[in-house]
Amino acid sequence: MINVALLGNNRLAVEVINHCLQDPEANLLAVLNPNDSGVDGNSLSLKNFVLEHHIPFIQPNTINNPEAIETLRRWKPDIMLSCSYAKILKKEAIMSAGSACLNFHFSLLPKYRGCMPLVNAIANGEKTVGVTLHFISPGIDTGDIVEQVPILLPAHATAAEAYGCCVDRAVALFKDWWPLIKTKAELPRRAQKDTEASYYTFVYPNDRWVNWDDDAEMVACHINALTNGSYPAARTVSRIGEIELLGSSEPVEGVWDQPGKILSVDGAAMTVACARNAVRVAGVRFRDTLLEGCQVQSMLACGEMLISPGARR
Repeated sequence: MINVALLGNNRLAVEVINHCLQDPEANLLAVLNPNDSGVDGNSLSLKNFVLEHHIPFIQPNTINNPEAIETLRRWKPDIMLSCSYAKILKKEAIMSAGSACLNFHFSLLPKYRGCMPLVNAIANGEKTVGVTLHFISPGIDTGDIVEQVPILLPAHATAAEAYGCCVDRAVALFKDWWPLIKTKAELPRRAQKDTEASYYTFVYPNDRWVNWDDDAEMVACHINALTNGSYPAARTVSRIGEIELLGSSEPVEGVWDQPGKILSVDGAAMTVACARNAVRVAGVRFRDTLLEGCQVQSMLACGEMLISPGARR
C-alpha cells in the first residue's frame, strides 16, 4: 500500500485523485482548499468528489497549522501531491511526506513562478506555455524538476483554453509517472536555474484595465489572458459604466483611428481601435451578465470612445 495525500482543487485535482482511486494499492487522503464549498461551478470541486466517493479529507485554513500537521504525522503519507492547492507549504508540512512531495505548476519553470502563470504568460504574449512536475521546496515553485512539457497554444487562446490544455497534459504526465511514484522509488530531479527565473504575485496585469494606447496584439493578449469563465476579466469604461471585455480576441490589421474608439458592433462582438491597428473583442460583460448581441448593439455604439482610467501610460 501507498499513502497518498492529495492537496488542491479544480479539474486537475479531481482527475488525479480519480486515477489514484482506481489503484487498489493507493490509500487516499484529500487536503481541500479552504474555500472549496463542495459545489461544482466555474471549476470542479474536489470536496464534492471526495464526498461522493467517501474519501477521507481535511479542510484546514492552511496545511501548515498544528492540527493539520498532526493529522499528517498520524496518517504518514508516502507521497504528497499538490494540484492547484492554494497555500504555500512550509518545511514541516513538506517533511511529512515519506517519499516525495510534488507539485504541478502550469509554466516552464523557472519562468513564471508564483501566481497565475497562464494569465501572466498570455498577457506577455507567450505562444508556448507548459506543465512542470517538480519537488516542493520551502521556496515558491523553486524545487527540483522531475519533468516538464512545453505546450504550443492555439492562436489567440484564452486563459480558460490554456488551462484546459495544461490540465489535459498534467493528467497524462501524472499517469506516466504514477507507476514509478507508487513504488516509492527515487525520482529523477534537476535543479532550476534561478538566474532564468521570473516571479509573479497575485496581482492582475495592469489591474485588468485595457490600455487602448497599446498595439492591438498586446491588447488582444491582455483580454485573452483575463478570459476565464466567471473570473474577473479585462475592463474599460463606456458611456454605460465599467464593462468587461472577453476573448477570444484578435488583432485586425490595417485599421487606424483614435485609440479606444468603437469602430463596429457585430452581434455580441465589437471592433475597437488601438494605437496600432484594432482589436476584435468577442464578448462584453456588464454587471456580471454576459450581454447578448442585441444588448451590445443597444448599449454600445459605433464612434463611442472607451476609456481606461487605471491603465498605465
